Amino acid sequence: MIKFTIFFTIMAMVVIMVAFLQDNKDLATKVIFVNITTSLTILFIVLLGFLQKDDSLIDIAIIYAILSFAVSATLLFYVKSKLKL
Repeated sequence: MIKFTIFFTIMAMVVIMVAFLQDNKDLATKVIFVNITTSLTILFIVLLGFLQKDDSLIDIAIIYAILSFAVSATLLFYVKSKLKL
């Protein structure tokens, strides 16, 4: 079951990358792509930590999630300020 989950996670990341490589110039699409990619990366790190029974990888995934949220919030603030001009 775990091998299937890891395989599915990697395949989902590949499909998202291929979909993004199409001609997407919309900023909202790029932000959604970054959020989905970071979510899948966090899932992959947590799965690796679970399989290796290494708690430090789960801590790294939590830190990565916090940084991802901070970047998304900053980007949202930037986009909203650009729209007001």
